[in-house]
Amino acid sequence: MQLFHRHLGDQGPFLVILHGLFGSSDNWQTIGKALSELGYRVVLTDLRNHGQSPHDPTFDLDVMSDDLYELLLSQSISSPIIIGHSLGGKVAMRFACKFPSQLSALIVLDISLRAYTIRHSDIVEALMKVSQQPMTSRKHVEEQLTPLVPDFAVRQWLMKSLFWKEKDRLDWRFNLPVIAQNLNQAVADCSCAKQIDTPSLFLRGANSDYVQEGDIGHIQSNFSAARIDTIPNAGHWLHADNPDGTLKSIVAFIKSTE
Repeated sequence: MQLFHRHLGDQGPFLVILHGLFGSSDNWQTIGKALSELGYRVVLTDLRNHGQSPHDPTFDLDVMSDDLYELLLSQSISSPIIIGHSLGGKVAMRFACKFPSQLSALIVLDISLRAYTIRHSDIVEALMKVSQQPMTSRKHVEEQLTPLVPDFAVRQWLMKSLFWKEKDRLDWRFNLPVIAQNLNQAVADCSCAKQIDTPSLFLRGANSDYVQEGDIGHIQSNFSAARIDTIPNAGHWLHADNPDGTLKSIVAFIKSTE
């Protein structure tokens, strides 16, 4: 599958960034731009069934890591640093396990290798309920979402994926029915068959419980060179909660691998 992607910067090492569930490459524009201004060629990517990438009924970590491999080949990108948040981090880890010679380093944001219980079923139910009736204006969608998704930041983040599918009808850029049917695939275990020695950074939000102390040994048994850092004043969306701290940690790690 040919994934939608955008390039920032025209010189330096390649950094390929993968967003999380229900997100898109737009979520990483700010940090991507900052990295490009520091001398890196940044590739912001929409995963399948997200953003402007194609929709497909198959949705699991293996096929998404294969999509990434195809993207690197099509763009002649050699030995990039792969950065992934949440679902994107799962895809990045699966890619590193399957194609360890195809990346120079790995950066994973607030997710571990283990299988997770599904945490977003309430959001999926809310989105499905709102989608059952015509979405004719952003104001109307927000009014319908507000009692179902009371967190303003989460609601606004979801609404970034609205677009005018027709002149008078909005739709979601993500493939809601397929994602809803395959949520268990998005949070599946992605442990490696053998230990990988790729330089790796695992960032976790200080206010998040996605990467717990018990996960660290599992991470290091799969990625022998893994380093775990904690970003203060940040939850699961650490690149939005503390962008400066996240960027600083990413840059420091990248420089340590050069």
